[in-house]
Amino acid sequence: MPTQKERILDLLEERGQQGVLNIELNEICFRYGGRLHELRQEGYRIRTTQVKGPVFRFTLLDPGEPQYQDFLEAAA
Repeated sequence: MPTQKERILDLLEERGQQGVLNIELNEICFRYGGRLHELRQEGYRIRTTQVKGPVFRFTLLDPGEPQYQDFLEAAA
């Protein structure tokens, strides 16, 4: 049986640029933020964007695709 982290990663990979909403991640586990943190620590690049109010979309990025932090570092 896959772990919560593996299930989240599989869903992120499956959805691609469409991304996954936090509402959907709650169906896998309520502490999805911890699993996303673990994936980021392992080197996965995951973009977080606010859709509306408390709804967020998480998108797995290609290794070379820039994220917001990359733009901040380039501007400094």
